[in-house]
Amino acid sequence: MVKENGVNSNRLLGYKDALKEFGIDFDEKLIYLGDTEYEYGIKAGDWLAKSKNGETAAFATADILAAGLIKGLKENDLKIPDDMSVIGFDDVYLAKITDPSLTTVRQNITEKGKQAAEIIIQTIENEIKEKKDIILPVDIVERDSVKDITK
Repeated sequence: MVKENGVNSNRLLGYKDALKEFGIDFDEKLIYLGDTEYEYGIKAGDWLAKSKNGETAAFATADILAAGLIKGLKENDLKIPDDMSVIGFDDVYLAKITDPSLTTVRQNITEKGKQAAEIIIQTIENEIKEKKDIILPVDIVERDSVKDITK
């Protein structure tokens, strides 16, 4: 399951917030909770292919999970992106070499590390006494795993 304050939990909260912002109800049956591992992605792809809920797209909280998801979907004879669009998160090298190449969310890891180091230093020097949230921008890297519905 998802850790209470882990990255997956926070990404799920972000998803819920975005749905709420756009007036869309949260549907728990559309969420597959588990590890961010390739093997779990394969299982989730199998479940998703057999769900019959009418999904046409899936977001995975990590690229490695998305790669497994693609494999699981393909093993059930679904074509990516024609039958199911898939998007990952992290933009690791794997995203470029999956088949099809993975559309993903890229975060600036260098800036993330810099901000973390600054918070640690400020905490050690007693400049920060309480929790500090920093939100860094992300980019969507468009590749081949998402169907173009604008045509």
